[in-house]
Amino acid sequence: MSSVSRLKKSKYWYARYRLPNGKRATRSTKLTDKRKARELAQQWEDAALGELTATHIQRVMSDIYKKTTGTAVPSFTVRDYLNKWTAAKVPQVTPSSGDKYRSCIAEFLRLLGDRADQPLRHVSEADLLAFRDASAKLARNKTTNGKLTMLAAAFRDAWMDGYPCQIPGYPWLGYPGNSFVHATGPDGEAS
Repeated sequence: MSSVSRLKKSKYWYARYRLPNGKRATRSTKLTDKRKARELAQQWEDAALGELTATHIQRVMSDIYKKTTGTAVPSFTVRDYLNKWTAAKVPQVTPSSGDKYRSCIAEFLRLLGDRADQPLRHVSEADLLAFRDASAKLARNKTTNGKLTMLAAAFRDAWMDGYPCQIPGYPWLGYPGNSFVHATGPDGEAS
């Protein structure tokens, strides 16, 4: 059961809530209203104990962000972010590389269809695997791997920029839980 208390000389309420390992955490709510602080403490405890879905946790965190900053969490649709990312990358590379970036992103967005207009966090590793498989039917594995590298870089940059998204990508990107596999030829080697 979560609770709130106020420390001496502080105008803010502090939330105390349980963590999955049974220990208790204490964190400032940055709120002066006790009722709102209690609600927030309960939301934090529910999130910490895994009693909420990932989408609900993101919604709770977005609400917390909005309550504390007065502005909405910046977010993008898949299409908006990838187009923005491409527009920023193209001037940094040669014209032929820029064409490859634009082509790769357009191909991925076509594969997603209407889902390209959903929030960035809805792209999953399964989407990249489908893209890899579709691309591998039409191009050499080396070309497919190049496209996957571009997409992985785009999602890495989104994550680094603080935009909520699942992090589909390669293990060498350094994110825990990634198990993405390069397209390979019959001998197991990238071709």
